[in-house]
Amino acid sequence: MQTIKALGALLLYPDETLIGALDEIQAIIDADPLLGPERAAAVGRCIAGMRDQGLLDLQEQYVQTFDNSPKQALYLFQHLYGDSPERGPAMADLIGLY
Repeated sequence: MQTIKALGALLLYPDETLIGALDEIQAIIDADPLLGPERAAAVGRCIAGMRDQGLLDLQEQYVQTFDNSPKQALYLFQHLYGDSPERGPAMADLIGLY
């Protein structure tokens, strides 16, 4: 469960809190034997890349990757509806199901 939370944290919009947690995230990744060495190394390269960039650069990269590229959006409704008017009602319907 910690590994899933750690990986999920890497998908959050970068801020000082995330940057401050990179060592802890790396430790969680390194301690999980289920990831295997290749996957753990790949995540480690991602974390190292985040450490090497300034916060503003990370934020710009995040926006370019996830907000300005519909194919890579992190939100399900962005994939299904884009910016169309149907997105709002679809989200309301989903909330109603919950």
